[in-house]
Amino acid sequence: MRLLHLPSLMLSLALVGSPNAIATQPDQSVQHLTCTKDPQGLMCTIDETQKTVSINAPTSAQLEQLSNELIAVMFIGLPIALVLVVILHDKQDIDRKKRREQLEKIWQQS
Repeated sequence: MRLLHLPSLMLSLALVGSPNAIATQPDQSVQHLTCTKDPQGLMCTIDETQKTVSINAPTSAQLEQLSNELIAVMFIGLPIALVLVVILHDKQDIDRKKRREQLEKIWQQS
């Protein structure tokens, strides 16, 4: 029997949030794994008593909502961020000019 690759196992740990993961092969049935950290590395054993946890693929409605939110961020948030950056740059430029004028006055006095 061949276990899943480590990145797939880590992904299932992140998504499920528990040390119980599901190992599947295209030609085999679902097998539950219980993984523990061992001094030699990550040790996984097959556990037959766990119930199945399935992670569903996002639906088209969820993908549409996500794409609409990203478009809103692009068309609303990006121009606002650009305006704020220009305003902050102008403010720094004005402050820099004032400091330069003060330094020139001090230089001429000495």
